[in-house]
Amino acid sequence: MTPTRTWPRTRHLIATQSSDYDYYKVGLLTRGSCQLSQNGRQTTLLPGDLALLLGVRAWIDANLGEPGLDPDAIARANHVSVRYLHRLFHDKGTSVARWVRERRLDNCRRDLEDPAQAERGVVAIARRWGFVDPAHFSKIFKASYGEPRGQYRHRSKAVGEPREAMTQAAR
Repeated sequence: MTPTRTWPRTRHLIATQSSDYDYYKVGLLTRGSCQLSQNGRQTTLLPGDLALLLGVRAWIDANLGEPGLDPDAIARANHVSVRYLHRLFHDKGTSVARWVRERRLDNCRRDLEDPAQAERGVVAIARRWGFVDPAHFSKIFKASYGEPRGQYRHRSKAVGEPREAMTQAAR
């Protein structure tokens, strides 16, 4: 008779990762599956799937500036099929393309708000994060943030000036 491995009734592994708009917790359940909870939505992933998803996201973040960053390139670089890659993101309630677009837009928004990037042009910032078509970038930026990119930058500068003046006065 082969000995069977007994699993503890409750085993917990809590892993958290946070970014500006992403927070999730992982709980290791019995038999090695993971419960993934993000913004109230729960999904069960195997530990390998979760590790792969986190690795893929990290790889995407490191390569956001590449204009050719598409599901084929991401899958190839992470040694998975395109179908499996899409399933990983679908299980999280998003798509690969949406994840890439949101991360790129978030980085562009951050650069547009950054006073250190004030000398850099809006198109240069968009290209830095992988947007090759300025018209397309303008359209999706406005759709995402509710105002044109230039107006957003101008408003960010106006809001940032009093903060900088108050910080310098406090010194």
